Amino acid sequence: MASRKVYDSLFFFRINYPSIAQIILSLLLPLIAIKHYFEFHIITDNTELVIRLIPIFLEMVIVPIYIGSLDWLFLKISYNEKFILSECLFMGLKRWPELFAFSVIFKLIFFNGILYFGVLIFILPGLFLFARFGFAQFLIMYKNAGPVTAFKRSFVLSKGYTWEIISTITITAIVLMIFEWFLNKLITSNFTGAIIKSTFMALLWTLPVIMLFRFYCLTGDMPLTDKGSDPSGQHKT
Repeated sequence: MASRKVYDSLFFFRINYPSIAQIILSLLLPLIAIKHYFEFHIITDNTELVIRLIPIFLEMVIVPIYIGSLDWLFLKISYNEKFILSECLFMGLKRWPELFAFSVIFKLIFFNGILYFGVLIFILPGLFLFARFGFAQFLIMYKNAGPVTAFKRSFVLSKGYTWEIISTITITAIVLMIFEWFLNKLITSNFTGAIIKSTFMALLWTLPVIMLFRFYCLTGDMPLTDKGSDPSGQHKT
């Protein structure tokens, strides 16, 4: 079953990667370029903390918009509607406060787990929490849910898919990490090479998000289209 979901997500990715790439180029590429510019040209052992925090601050601002834009793109694809970049960016920006809170809560769950239990011990519980709370971002975008409500609803909706999500995401993540390791060996570690590698990997790392979205579609919780059709799990993209 996990292999089928991987294949399904790869097909979705292959058909729609040009649209995904547009969102990445619009939002993540500038962020990636700034982060690596600081890494290679600004930050040294003597750099003040406030300067070091600038890339982190920018990431906190941009990433929630990126998450929302990507989720909205997936919804448009499900409805077989035309992709409009400005619309996806606007919807991500519109839901920024809720998505920002979602990102903070999600990171706190994992960082605190690793802090108290260690990386190795927290792997399985971490995957479990990822599987149970992963639908929250879609609920924020599609149902206008607040962060707390979205986490609670996600925990309920994902109940029947937990181990499928864990196995599918784990297989994909392992493959991507191995590929990224080889990419690090092939691409020269300089400013330009780092930007190319990070942008390309950002594109590939949308695969786990696609997988979560495909599982979310199966729950039957997807909003109806204007024509009243239910795209949950039945779209052909």
